[in-house]
Amino acid sequence: TQGSISELQSPQLSQQQQKSQKEGGCHIIVFVHGFQGSQWDLRLFRNMVALFYPNIFLMCSSSNEQFTSEDIEEMGERLAREVIAFIQEWCPNGQLEKVSFIGHSLGGLIARASFKHLEQIKEKMFTYMSLSSPHLGCAYDTTFMFDTGLSVLSKFKGCLCLKQLQMTDTQDLEDTLIYRLSNFKGLGWFKNVCLVSSYYCLLYTSDAADDLLCVDL
Repeated sequence: TQGSISELQSPQLSQQQQKSQKEGGCHIIVFVHGFQGSQWDLRLFRNMVALFYPNIFLMCSSSNEQFTSEDIEEMGERLAREVIAFIQEWCPNGQLEKVSFIGHSLGGLIARASFKHLEQIKEKMFTYMSLSSPHLGCAYDTTFMFDTGLSVLSKFKGCLCLKQLQMTDTQDLEDTLIYRLSNFKGLGWFKNVCLVSSYYCLLYTSDAADDLLCVDL
């Protein structure tokens, strides 16, 4: 399973990681890329974390690299399987202490979609961080050009995830993915929740962070 994660996960444990394993205190941080992205997108962020926290285990998700146009729920399930496999390989025998997620753009939603498949480790959830993630979708406060681009991609490229972001994946609003994600209390498992956004972002509105904290925690 970990061969696909390539050299972003070294097969050699550092002395600090070996100490964490022996003391039963493994902390895993999962990095999740966004739309049409890859495990390499967050490599700079990952390397900075490794520099300051050499005892933490870092996983750059690769299971959805070829599927970011598909169903966000299916991507969440793939991510969950990847996380469980990583835990079993690197933190066996109950050595896991904490699990954190850092998701960029669509990766923030993919991470949230994975939580319903990770309830067996919900007591281990520590920090959730999203970077410019469309937690409220792209159904409002957008430009004509942006809406047109999304419509073209979703129609001619078959991008189901874009329909889900536009909340047009079903006719019933309460059955849309974005709405269903808002009703799942997965973020409530985490001790720390950090939603990072930019006021100048043209793709997703910055108030998505504030609104999500009101409805999901």
